[in-house]
Amino acid sequence: MEFKEDSCRVDYECENDLRPLKEELEQDVNKVISEARDVVSYELPRDKAKEITDLSLVPETVGEINVYEIVGFNKVACAGSHVKNTKEIGKFRITKIEKKGKNSYSIKYTVE
Repeated sequence: MEFKEDSCRVDYECENDLRPLKEELEQDVNKVISEARDVVSYELPRDKAKEITDLSLVPETVGEINVYEIVGFNKVACAGSHVKNTKEIGKFRITKIEKKGKNSYSIKYTVE
């Protein structure tokens, strides 16, 4: 994941080609944003957190995991800053989906 002032990038592993899904992905993300969902955070012991979210990028030495939840949608382990509600985000726009390797994609996007 990479955040710059004018754009962001997130990498995904996916068996399906994401490039033809650009418009659909944008619509899906903007739908969740427009639903004005609350975003809550809490800490869980590692063994409990791994039951609800992927911890593959979290070092094994981290025992307490910060979990951010878009209520009714998704839970993720993260240590960054977050909005309190999805309505704070603005319009999501994918600028490029790039195939980086077998089943590996990089999605570049902006938020207006």
